[in-house]
Amino acid sequence: MARLKENKKVYVVILNYNCWKDTIECLESVLKSDYDNYQIIVVDNNSTDNSLSHIINWAEGKQGIKYTENLSLESLIKPPTMKPSKYLFYTKEKEVDVVNPLVFIQSGENRGFAAGNNIALKYILANNNDGYIWFLNPDTVIETHCIRGFVNKINNHNKVILGSVIKYYKDPRRVLFYGGLRVHKLFHGIERVVDRHNIDKIDAISGASLFISVASVRQLGLLPEEYFMYWEEVHYCTQAKKMGYKFDIVEQESCYVYDKTGTNANSMYLKQYLYILNGLKYYRFFFSKRFSLIYFSCILKYILAFVRSDANTRKAIGNALRDYALGGK
Repeated sequence: MARLKENKKVYVVILNYNCWKDTIECLESVLKSDYDNYQIIVVDNNSTDNSLSHIINWAEGKQGIKYTENLSLESLIKPPTMKPSKYLFYTKEKEVDVVNPLVFIQSGENRGFAAGNNIALKYILANNNDGYIWFLNPDTVIETHCIRGFVNKINNHNKVILGSVIKYYKDPRRVLFYGGLRVHKLFHGIERVVDRHNIDKIDAISGASLFISVASVRQLGLLPEEYFMYWEEVHYCTQAKKMGYKFDIVEQESCYVYDKTGTNANSMYLKQYLYILNGLKYYRFFFSKRFSLIYFSCILKYILAFVRSDANTRKAIGNALRDYALGGK
């Protein structure tokens, strides 16, 4: 398909933390997009592995890596794009008018997923009143038609947030997300939607691939920073739903996203701890009348972990319940 210049700009927001190799692979796939009017904003969330220097060296043609662990996806990232690539290291200056620029931003501190992405949102809102924003996980690769598919699907519709069919990177036959998540209403927890028959049950679009208009972000505001990690997109989408927003999925095979599902994940303890703690914050905010029931369900999870002799899970849940009671509200 010919690469055509489109009217509305799409900002692709990628948050990097200690995963520069994955981010570079993701960038190579995005740079092969058949939609030309886009800008990629990489925010480095104060990585400890010198990530941003590696990524800048890649853009300048000084950094080579082994790009893919999955030969079936090799065509999405190879051959590598010509280097050097134009980029802007953003501080306070205005947006530079270059073709498909890469924008690199150093956060200076790691205040979590939402705060890191909000740095990019503030940059976008300061530079543009129109167009679209695509939040994309750094450990993904994409089909070349993704951006065009999103733009064609949203088609100037108001109050809609789009998601993707996200496949497992290591096993592309399997679906990781069919767009988003369901929130349990009577007990603590969320579950992935994995087939098209349950699209109408989606309560939140997965933050691994979430597409929204700039105008909608101006209406909804920035991502909630009280969640360091996990539940941010659920909170954001629940608030949007209350304001009349709908969710939809770009389903074409030519628009699939492939996710490595946490190859840069923190320890299992931290994941479980934040999942329970931030979920309690979410339920208190949106389901306060049922909160006692939700809290009790977490106690049952703790008891179940004890019965199963799962010390790590028991510790994570116990500490989350304690910290919430001590002021995590």
